[in-house]
Amino acid sequence: MTRTAILFCLTASFAAAQWTQLKTTGAPPSGRYDGTVAWDAAGRQLYMFGGSDGANQNDLWALDYDQLTWAKVPASGGPPPARFGHTLVYDSVRRQLLLFGGQAGTFYSDVWSFDIASKSWRKLAENEQGPKSRYGHGAIYDAVRDRLVITHGFTTAGRFDDTWAFDLKTNRWTELVPSGIRPLKRCLFHSVYDGKDRMWIYGGCASGFGPCPLGDLWEFDLTSNVWTDRTQATSPPAREHPGMAFDAKSAKVLIFEGSGSAGLLGDTWSYDVATKAWTTVEGPAPEARSRQEATWVDGVGVLAFGGTNNVTLFNEIWRLGPKTLAVVDAFSGLGGGVAPGEVVSIYGAGLGPSSGVAQAFDSSGRLPQNASITWNGIPSPVYYLSDGQVNAQVPYEVAGASTVTLSAAGATTTIPVVATHPSVFPKVFNADLTVNSPSNPALRGSVIFFFATGQGVTSPPSLTGAAALGTYPDPVAPVTVSMAEVVFKGQAPFTAGVMQVNARLLANATIGDAVPIRLTVGGVDAAELLVAIK
Repeated sequence: MTRTAILFCLTASFAAAQWTQLKTTGAPPSGRYDGTVAWDAAGRQLYMFGGSDGANQNDLWALDYDQLTWAKVPASGGPPPARFGHTLVYDSVRRQLLLFGGQAGTFYSDVWSFDIASKSWRKLAENEQGPKSRYGHGAIYDAVRDRLVITHGFTTAGRFDDTWAFDLKTNRWTELVPSGIRPLKRCLFHSVYDGKDRMWIYGGCASGFGPCPLGDLWEFDLTSNVWTDRTQATSPPAREHPGMAFDAKSAKVLIFEGSGSAGLLGDTWSYDVATKAWTTVEGPAPEARSRQEATWVDGVGVLAFGGTNNVTLFNEIWRLGPKTLAVVDAFSGLGGGVAPGEVVSIYGAGLGPSSGVAQAFDSSGRLPQNASITWNGIPSPVYYLSDGQVNAQVPYEVAGASTVTLSAAGATTTIPVVATHPSVFPKVFNADLTVNSPSNPALRGSVIFFFATGQGVTSPPSLTGAAALGTYPDPVAPVTVSMAEVVFKGQAPFTAGVMQVNARLLANATIGDAVPIRLTVGGVDAAELLVAIK
């Protein structure tokens, strides 16, 4: 048996939001503008490349979001030449970053990939093999067609209004020639992908062709190659160099700050794709700035880095996330109710100290209870405490209730109580305690083990917030694992609310590098685990 870790995962709606500066540890990147960012969902890391801190840079950094720790990334190959005004997007199929364009004395139109697993750079295309070199353009990763799409931008030759696609299977460019109107030639803007076959652009500068700054919003249909002007009568003030992201969960284009006709802006706006209406996001915001870079992170909100107020270069990380409490399973990040004893993530604001604090079991094997976070008035045992997030255990005392009321930081929410709500920690271990992987598979007939939460009440009854020390209570609900025989299912040692499952793979189990198996507790399925079996 081994200790388990609690993932700080969660999902939350963007409905009501506020800005919060995140307090990071580790030596951070220098303050800069145009330091482009991309989110690696698999590793829960925010990557940042290049930009200018007074000198043009080509450094690559990663922020471990769960630990809020910065580290410079050592890399082989390349690196790409230093630049600013480039774009960086995440290729979810290959788990790689895609870098295009920018400038640093000269303009670029080269394409580079950074493989996150191998930490290696590779040039995919030289300059001028497709679109003209440029900076201040927009770019997205089109997941449906597995391609990088770029649009508009600027060089000393002028501004562009063309759109191109880089096929990641062939490493070849194709110009996407739209039918009908297209947005004015422009630069100094961003673009976002909405997960529904559309790219969106907003604002920028069209000197020589139109206004500078611009305040128009455009949608590009990636199926038909048609641009549609979505500018509304009530719109944000025109701006260039704004931050931009897309909330795929609530289908909203988010823009904030930037440089307007009268100077820097410090506002935040949300465009609802369904209602075609802009609304402002109220509340305090970061100091007005431009040239910050941002991305949307499921379950977190917007993460924004850097920028400048024309005097200071920033290296801060800000999060735009929900005001209201959101409660999700700590392993899966899914809502849908809570089970007695489940380990959950509570997401909100003002929940604890600005820098995260991990909690430890005391000498009697109990987690600290937090009287400011209660479930039906019962103080909550806490694993982790920070301003925006708490990882806690749901008290076993809620068993039998249909709902439970969570109170924290002056906010309350009522959540359904379910008998079981199983989820699994996304690592599987072999019998020798090593992590299962394609290079370290388990044998048919051997024992694997993994961790879960949301298994519900136990026999004998587990105590809320108490570690398993010497006895490991079983869940009352039946436990099964596909393609395996369960040989142990009990509370994991040194944990509260976490179950360890030991399962012997069947002799005829499927062989492969990523064989799906599924835990079921009380007739409720958890998400599949992928196991390497030989």
